[in-house]
Amino acid sequence: MSENSFEKITFDAWQMAAEKALRGVSVDSLTKITYDGIAVKPLYNQNQATNQPALPSDAWQINQAINHPDVTQAASQITEDLEQGVNALSLYSNQCASAHGYGININRVNIDSLFKNTYLDMISLRLETGLDEMTVAKTILNHSTKHTQLSLGIDPIGKLAQFGGWDSEATAKQAVQAALKQFSATHILRVDGRIAHNAGASEAQELSFIISCACAYLKWADEADIDLNVAVQKIEICISTSQNQFASIAKIRAMRQLWAELLDGLEIKQSPAYIYAETSYRMVTKRDPWVNLLRSTVACFSAGIGGANQVGILPMSAAIGLAPSFDRRLARHIQTILIEESHLAEVTDPSHGSGYIETLSHEMTKKSWENFQTIQRSGGLIANLLAGNIQQQINSVSKRRAQDYKDGKLCLVGTSEFINPDEKPYETLKVDKTSLDTPDFTVKITPLTAKRDAEMFENQSEDA
Repeated sequence: MSENSFEKITFDAWQMAAEKALRGVSVDSLTKITYDGIAVKPLYNQNQATNQPALPSDAWQINQAINHPDVTQAASQITEDLEQGVNALSLYSNQCASAHGYGININRVNIDSLFKNTYLDMISLRLETGLDEMTVAKTILNHSTKHTQLSLGIDPIGKLAQFGGWDSEATAKQAVQAALKQFSATHILRVDGRIAHNAGASEAQELSFIISCACAYLKWADEADIDLNVAVQKIEICISTSQNQFASIAKIRAMRQLWAELLDGLEIKQSPAYIYAETSYRMVTKRDPWVNLLRSTVACFSAGIGGANQVGILPMSAAIGLAPSFDRRLARHIQTILIEESHLAEVTDPSHGSGYIETLSHEMTKKSWENFQTIQRSGGLIANLLAGNIQQQINSVSKRRAQDYKDGKLCLVGTSEFINPDEKPYETLKVDKTSLDTPDFTVKITPLTAKRDAEMFENQSEDA
């Protein structure tokens, strides 16, 4: 071995050393299979070639949710967040399903009160709405300026999946086409993988849901003679990251590959995917919520390493109630520490060259594209939602995962194992929840309902 380099070790030598440590047991016995059927091996070569699109070179934006129903308190949330380093906000309507009973009545009067001391031109603002998405978009556009980095979140297909129905596909199409023609914002449309993820989807199912939805919106734009090279830049991609670190990193990298392939297939000029990553609601627990801090840190780390443009962390008490100021502070400071102290954003694509992550990204891309092609061959995402195929496929994976938790193959620290019998109830803000009045849709489907992995164990505790 020279003084300037390490001795080159072959893959076979690594494998022999591993088998020696395993006392003759085959290394292949350590291979695990994901819910997408992807083999995760214990050892990888470093020569997995990929055509990975470039990742963002700057630090991701730190996002915080604004969801207190009281406008005065919500304005205080905004002030505190921005003073403490947040540079992006997600404004939740009280008609948003993922607000879980909280959120704001977004009208002109409330908007004026919320942002009277805020320079919207200096931050990014995302809207999290429900069936009121077009009305809220118009309200915000009347308040903001052309310099505001604004995401309107128009996503009727996502609302179909989440709320379980709509009036008609024609109405949804007209809304998308009108929004693209009439609205001026950084991002107008949204394709939301969180809906599939929180309903129990695998990584490839979430990714294929995203690109299938994007394909439908681009098709609608094309039918209205809207320039697809412009329309594609008006789409925000939402994705979930979890405590499964490597899968989350690979999922975001795979998303960029899939986006490039989708644009190539549609003969659209390449435009980088804009990705908002949010820590998984499905992974958070009511029991021992402090463990959620660890889960969220890993999920945020994965989002940053994977190349998200903007990241939102759910507070550790998200499953219990409306988060107090302390929980919100921890959520935003996790990101600040990872960026400012761990310097995570100073290396572009640090997982590049890792045989494991490169291979996993490639396999996830391949499987997601296969799922996407199957969806397209059977009529597209809307047809498959109406037929119940998407719901059935996601439910199948969700049941397998639930069984793995029951069998102890998967573990939720503090909830399924290592439970503290003397744990005291965790206090959140005392705010009444509001219920969503779902209309009597003309077209009804089985919705993709968010459910947390921990619920089965929490329900057992409540029954006891």
